[in-house]
Amino acid sequence: MGLFNSKPVWMSENQKKALKAVERETDQTKLVYIIENASDITVCEAAVKTLTNEEVLVDIAKYFGIEGNIATQQRNHNKRVRIREAALDTLTNQEMIADVAKLHNDNRLVIFKVFGKLTDEKILADVVKKIINNGIISALPQELTNQEILLDIANCANNENIRFLAYKQLKDSHPSVVEAYKMLKQIIPWEERKKIAEAMIALSQNKPQALKPVGIWNFFKETIEAKHYVTDRVDFGIGMEFPPYPFED
Repeated sequence: MGLFNSKPVWMSENQKKALKAVERETDQTKLVYIIENASDITVCEAAVKTLTNEEVLVDIAKYFGIEGNIATQQRNHNKRVRIREAALDTLTNQEMIADVAKLHNDNRLVIFKVFGKLTDEKILADVVKKIINNGIISALPQELTNQEILLDIANCANNENIRFLAYKQLKDSHPSVVEAYKMLKQIIPWEERKKIAEAMIALSQNKPQALKPVGIWNFFKETIEAKHYVTDRVDFGIGMEFPPYPFED
């Protein structure tokens, strides 16, 4: 009778015994079942780390614990966080790691964990561009050194603070771009419009090549227009217009 009612070893109250059973398991479906049903979170984590199927791991890192009503989700919050973190720790595929960060782009813990795992600079840049909230990062990852990639972040990042951090990192090679962007980042009163106009004209005359990559010229123009500093003709009200784009398409 007892033989038919015996529980799987991974359900043993003896944690060491349960962990050994999980570590020996190779069936991916069984491991997922253990993750979902084991009452001991340490055993669940061991099952996650034993998984070898990266597609399963990325799904766990993204979505584990979203089932059920709000009360159920709140009750299982600790397990959800730990299991997702273990799955992210176990993932090795760079694009899959980045996908987790892009989905949870407002989660500081996820973002920093992903930064520590990504080695491909372009994939890392894509993650940085998707961050939406201020305060997630105060500096760009040191691995971002390629000038074109930094310019792309400066022009295309979702978050204004991220764009500014990219311009700041470009200061040595493109100081005029940084200074102009600092002006645009401020809430500038009407009487300061002349400084913006002069900065843009100086950029077009003295260092136009700094504005050429990835549409930075249009970024400045659109930023000014979005802040209502200009009319439809891009007139600064001081007899000067926004400089025309000085490059051939």
